[in-house]
Amino acid sequence: MPIYQSARYRVGPEAAAAVAGAAAVLVSYVSEYERGAMMYAAWQQMDDAWKFVHLFTFADEAAHGIQAPRPPYGFSGLCTDRS
Repeated sequence: MPIYQSARYRVGPEAAAAVAGAAAVLVSYVSEYERGAMMYAAWQQMDDAWKFVHLFTFADEAAHGIQAPRPPYGFSGLCTDRS
């Protein structure tokens, strides 16, 4: 049974461009290296460029639990609000 997950967060204005770039790299990395990740998408909100949403779909619990080790993308410390 697929596992659906989402993450919403907001960054400061000085970090928006860096986070948008890092999110694009992360989506490509997950698509290439994480088997069982059926979908991984990242969107930047059009009317508030400091807000982002990531959507994930994993094939099953095993795919959700076994994710490839990821290189750091620079997200740490940039989020001002997570919901």
